[in-house]
Amino acid sequence: MKIKFFYQEGSNCSNRVKWVLDYKKIDYKIIDSSKISTEEYKKVNHLLRIPGMLIDNKPLSESMVMCEFLESSFSENPLLPNENFAKAKVREICEIVNATIHPVQNPKIALFFVPELNDQEIKFYRVKWIRENLEKLLPILFLESNFACGTAFTLADIFVICIYGKGLAMGLDTHTFPKLNSHLNHCFTSENIKDSCPLYNDLQKYFLYS
Repeated sequence: MKIKFFYQEGSNCSNRVKWVLDYKKIDYKIIDSSKISTEEYKKVNHLLRIPGMLIDNKPLSESMVMCEFLESSFSENPLLPNENFAKAKVREICEIVNATIHPVQNPKIALFFVPELNDQEIKFYRVKWIRENLEKLLPILFLESNFACGTAFTLADIFVICIYGKGLAMGLDTHTFPKLNSHLNHCFTSENIKDSCPLYNDLQKYFLYS
């Protein structure tokens, strides 16, 4: 299987998929989507959204779909549990991040509804949305261990860390979520988790772990 992954630096959704690719040690070619023409990229993702993927030259879009495809296609380092209900709970957390938290914090959405917002106002509302919704998400996280869902590293950890990292990058106070900081500490004790995380170097700036 030949995989081409169209990535954009700083893209939350791109980071999710890249983390899955690297954690599962999948062979792929990475392509900077900003360096190709709009018409060329439209063949990969007709909505021109980031990220994009070609699987044996067949296009695939939407980060959640890509993550699930990679999980079902490559058995090394699984990111979903075997038991159906446990699997559904991981997906539930991913979808809360993917469908509830992430879309509304996207600056394009804010500008679509309130085009007169300036950059600082947009950032304020993005951070506010992420903070308030992470607070609502917390009661269903870390119920069995220091991993987001269950007792092993899963897609839920990837989705939660990526959106938390986005909040931190925009100015979310590092002291707001001690449980999420502990979560980072716990996850990054694993060399494979740490080495495959595209956000690891950025997160180091916040001194959340040693």
